[in-house]
Amino acid sequence: MNHSTETPNTLAERLICVAALAGALAIAAWLTPPLLTDLDGQHTVRFVALALLLGLSAYLLWLLLALSTVRYTLTSDWLLLRQGLFGRAEIPLGPETHLHRWRWRWGWSGNAERDLGVEDIALFPAGPLLRGRATWVALYRRPDGQSRAAAFRPSPALLEAVRARVRESGPAAG
Repeated sequence: MNHSTETPNTLAERLICVAALAGALAIAAWLTPPLLTDLDGQHTVRFVALALLLGLSAYLLWLLLALSTVRYTLTSDWLLLRQGLFGRAEIPLGPETHLHRWRWRWGWSGNAERDLGVEDIALFPAGPLLRGRATWVALYRRPDGQSRAAAFRPSPALLEAVRARVRESGPAAG
């Protein structure tokens, strides 16, 4: 089977996550000693802040895992997007698949979902970090007929290969 696999460059996003994680853990380390030495319950705000920081740290660790494991695999009939332990999108490269460049006006307020007519857009890589001109949205139908969308950042070579496969199978992609 003829296929190619690509890993997008997520270094900038990973560095942002590492810096945010280091900051959250440093603040958590600063909050912890007063909680351990004074057990009379006068530090409710510190305890809540510590719990929120630990939750943020867990999310950042999950995001780092997702950013480190993003893979795009192009086969003759499918574009497979994978990340993390469970993130996966299988995009059929047929006449029902359309490519759209991510538009700045869409932002992250749900405008893209509304314009494309889908409930949500799966992000590959995860997180609303550093999206822009290099981000594309594949709008496709699952075998059960449900419309889906996945945003990804392909290299120019992969984007051209996806466009060529979609053109071969039917009408040109948008």
